[in-house]
Amino acid sequence: MNVPQEKLEELQKLQREYEQLRALQASLAVEVERLNAFKKDAELAAGELEELKEEKEALVPMGPVFVKSKLQTKVLYPLGANVYLSTKPEEAVQRLKEDKKKIEEQLKLLEAELAKVTQALTSIEARVAEIYRELNVAGAPKEGTQGTGQRGS
Repeated sequence: MNVPQEKLEELQKLQREYEQLRALQASLAVEVERLNAFKKDAELAAGELEELKEEKEALVPMGPVFVKSKLQTKVLYPLGANVYLSTKPEEAVQRLKEDKKKIEEQLKLLEAELAKVTQALTSIEARVAEIYRELNVAGAPKEGTQGTGQRGS
């Protein structure tokens, strides 16, 4: 079968676009998974820190003696680049809730982008199928046209 040059070029272009979009789709899916893991970690940490809000009494060993003392809990909250903020659990919980909200916003954007990429992939698949149908029809014998009863020349 003789494939017209324009169809061949279009198929090659569609194949390149498809491969690029598949790579982007995979990358977006990995990023969505990563953000979902961060979101889950923030939720778990906030839940655990909720329990540390109250000051608690404990016996603290000081050499051979124990001293009854109130523990004042401080939390090291990561700011990035190996920098931490020493803060109260309540403040850390608030920061974690803000982080979770930001993550959810990023997830919405990524999921919307992922949906666009998936739609573009579907469109390319449909166009490739259409081209192959056109080529199969064009390559069919000219003796008769199916369904019309007409004869070709």
